[in-house]
Amino acid sequence: MEIVERAEMLAFSIQKREGVKQLAGVGEERDMTINTSSRMESRVLYAFFSLAYAISWVIEIPLALKARGLIDVPIPFTLHYLAGYGPMLAAIGVTWLTGGREGLRDLFRRMFRWRVRPMWWLIAIAPLVLYALVAIALRFIQGQ
Repeated sequence: MEIVERAEMLAFSIQKREGVKQLAGVGEERDMTINTSSRMESRVLYAFFSLAYAISWVIEIPLALKARGLIDVPIPFTLHYLAGYGPMLAAIGVTWLTGGREGLRDLFRRMFRWRVRPMWWLIAIAPLVLYALVAIALRFIQGQ
């Protein structure tokens, strides 16, 4: 079974590579191919992380400076919650740049595909709903 898996992996890597082989010496052949798809994927990954950090930090740094008293600009603290959307916005932006409308369509289709039974969604969301109900009940009990 292990030999079959190695053969499949080798066949996949050969199909994925682009380029030509060049002679390295007397009777010796060396693989001089460059995997362009791998380079492109790494650049896209760098772009995603750079953009995600940039979006998040553009929001967080002014809030941190204001909290330290280094700047006196009226920035609402609730803006802090938008920083959590930096990675999502970066993913949407990079997907749009690399895949266009079809890429975005595929991204959102995969995001909203149900892969588990609804019972597990209920179990995952139940603590949040319970927390919200307790918070509302405590607010009414305290009379606020």
